[in-house]
Amino acid sequence: MSIKALIAIFVSVTILASAAHARSSVPIINHENLPTVSAVGKAVSSEQVKQAIVMAATSKGWTTTLDQSGAIVATLIVRNKHTISVTIPYVEDKFSVIYRDSTNMNYSNGVIHPHYNSWVQNLVTAIRSELSRR
Repeated sequence: MSIKALIAIFVSVTILASAAHARSSVPIINHENLPTVSAVGKAVSSEQVKQAIVMAATSKGWTTTLDQSGAIVATLIVRNKHTISVTIPYVEDKFSVIYRDSTNMNYSNGVIHPHYNSWVQNLVTAIRSELSRR
């Protein structure tokens, strides 16, 4: 390999690495006390809310468990590289999606990799959609 080729590879790798680090962290958006709304506006039970959350999370690739308080813990692993975990407390008339933990997401003092908020927003949208079918 020529010296010019090696320099070109080095420059390319440096530029790509800089672009990857250029993504600045953003504040975490927690979704708190979101109303549970059914298709016809009727009340839903806490069990129906739980089922809707689990079905929505599963449909988006999240795994779910229950914590000691009865809240749902949802975890998403992206490309075996990034992991995010949220706590989803719920009752009949509302639910929340709150940051819990992450790996490889550059979390520090309430800010995180910009994809976190979009992945969580997709989960919230799926939960609302699933609730609207009740």
